[in-house]
Amino acid sequence: MGFGAEMIRLRPMAGAAAALCSAIAIAGCAGESAPKSDAAGSSPLTYVDAGAIDIAGTWEGEASILTVDSGAMRSFGRYEITAPIDGVFTVRETLNLEKPSELEQGAPLATTRQQDLIGVISPDGSIRMVKITDEQFLQGWFTDKDTLQVVFTETGAHAAVGKRTASRVGS
Repeated sequence: MGFGAEMIRLRPMAGAAAALCSAIAIAGCAGESAPKSDAAGSSPLTYVDAGAIDIAGTWEGEASILTVDSGAMRSFGRYEITAPIDGVFTVRETLNLEKPSELEQGAPLATTRQQDLIGVISPDGSIRMVKITDEQFLQGWFTDKDTLQVVFTETGAHAAVGKRTASRVGS
């Protein structure tokens, strides 16, 4: 038995619920959102349209990561972004991960790995990237022409989330 239109009957929403959904849909289509605030909540953050600046180059910074495998970690990362062509680009990511030592003796274990990504400049001015070798998705916003804020999520048995602030190298 399929899920044809004859099997699904939707009731129209009324009142406040309908108004809220309409407001959300309009804001989403217009690319508008509530003002963002810094960590202290004191000033609104502004974002630069990635299509309006030169995003090509090397970006470096630290990240806070939480994984289902290793718990909380820190990571230093580097993104080498190519010049976008028609809004799409490639990225080489180099990560230096610091995992807590299994035996909790001595310094944390460190690993280095490189991965390739592909990316696109979104209509809202952010960038979206995906890793070629696993199921990790990244989204970034430029707070100015030299600062990139990135959040990432990875699905599956080794799920992870994280946030990185990266600065342009050599500017």
